[in-house]
Amino acid sequence: MFATPDPDTQLHAARSLLDALEDGATHALPTLSWTVTNGGGLVGEVLSDDPQGDFDRWAAHLQAEREVDPKGEGLTVLRAITDDGIPGRGRRVRVVIVARIYDRTTAVEPATA
Repeated sequence: MFATPDPDTQLHAARSLLDALEDGATHALPTLSWTVTNGGGLVGEVLSDDPQGDFDRWAAHLQAEREVDPKGEGLTVLRAITDDGIPGRGRRVRVVIVARIYDRTTAVEPATA
């Protein structure tokens, strides 16, 4: 069962999304696919030809803690996590950046629609 979303918490995260989009444009950061979560967090997913590089740039910008999660069969998931929101904006929102790295010699990427 899912927790009932708190509209105020989600609104706070949505405002942080605007902060992230502005920072992305101002600092020429890579475009991410953003989601405001049910619990009021913000997730940016790297969907590019350079997932490692784009992940690294956002993780550095956010000064976020990094995690490496080897999934096997050539897939590694990278996560950068901060509870401090977008730097300099004063909104405490959990921001998670996610990138999937596929070893081209062993991994089978999911089909795209």
